[in-house]
Amino acid sequence: MIDTTSSTMFRLNNLNKEQVRISYQQSSSEIIDRGSDNTQIFARKIYVQDKITVYTGIQNQLKKTTAQNLNSDSALGEMKELMRYVKSEVIKALNDTVNPDARKSISVQIAGVKKNMIMLTNEKIEGEYLFAGSNTTVKPFEEDATTGKMTYRGDGYLREIAVEFGSYRDKGVNGFDMMSFSTSISHVTDKITFTEGEHRVVDKEGNEWKFVDHDNADGDNDITTGIDKNRLYKFDFDGKTKEYLKMSPTANAGEFISDNTVGTSFLDPGATPKTITNPEFHTKKNVFDVLDNIIDGLATNNKDEMKEGLSEITDSFDALNKAHADLGARNKVFNLSAERVSAKLNQFDIFYTEVVSSDPAKLAIEAKSLELTFVSLYSTINRLNKLSLVNYLN
Repeated sequence: MIDTTSSTMFRLNNLNKEQVRISYQQSSSEIIDRGSDNTQIFARKIYVQDKITVYTGIQNQLKKTTAQNLNSDSALGEMKELMRYVKSEVIKALNDTVNPDARKSISVQIAGVKKNMIMLTNEKIEGEYLFAGSNTTVKPFEEDATTGKMTYRGDGYLREIAVEFGSYRDKGVNGFDMMSFSTSISHVTDKITFTEGEHRVVDKEGNEWKFVDHDNADGDNDITTGIDKNRLYKFDFDGKTKEYLKMSPTANAGEFISDNTVGTSFLDPGATPKTITNPEFHTKKNVFDVLDNIIDGLATNNKDEMKEGLSEITDSFDALNKAHADLGARNKVFNLSAERVSAKLNQFDIFYTEVVSSDPAKLAIEAKSLELTFVSLYSTINRLNKLSLVNYLN
């Protein structure tokens, strides 16, 4: 009798486990609950889940990037229209029939254009500045409260965004590309000439080369008072480096020229020469400085200043137009990537369903079979419970 009871309880426990399995699969539509149920299926499930998580993250980042790119594209389009307007107004002002009062009126209008340009260049979406370069928390352009001079505070780099697992692409444009134009480009056999406070020097990798503060302000022992004014230091993504170009002042106020051609730089300490491979240095001028000069020329009826401004605003527009074209090319890459990532997510979703989903028809059959087994077992238990000693002996 003890063996019969144990055997019955064992079978009943197995049936209960089977009921739990079928109930879980019917409610969750998944074939396994724990990894121990089927290690092969569980391993495939984890793999697909990981891929879905990765590509969902990439898709979300691409959606955010697409929204920012659309705003960047719109802002650059508006800037181009404003610069076309400035150019047409300067051409109009250069006409001999326009009197000084009319030119002053045009200067006021262009001052308004400048304010609109400032607003557009400092566009911010979802807490990120669009045109600051690699650090989107930095306000790109700041205006001096006294002089009104605009200074770019960002850098010459672009942020990289994942477009595929392990693959990244540059996003947007930076302030150097869109709001400054190259007054000169120096290659291997050329020297750099620039005016401090008017020009910025940037190489083709986006590194800025600049004078540093006097009196060891950066904490480096290799810099002593005054020497930094003769050294144009390279600033890369991590800040100031040991690499520099030797500079000397010219006869013109604030103007400097490199002692050597740009094919050779030097390293601290000891001024060790270094060869720069395929160097390309851009001496850049801020578009806002051009607008200031135009406004001043119109207000003071200075035709020479207006003519110079007209030439520089044309160069500025060309630089902005190129930046806009580059942005369009980058945006296309992100749009194509978004389509590919969406397609891959759909494939992984289908694969996940195939891997983990239970078969409703099979479950229905198993549930019915389990029900019949339960009925049969309980019927047997019921008969055993009704047996008496007399019936057993008979």
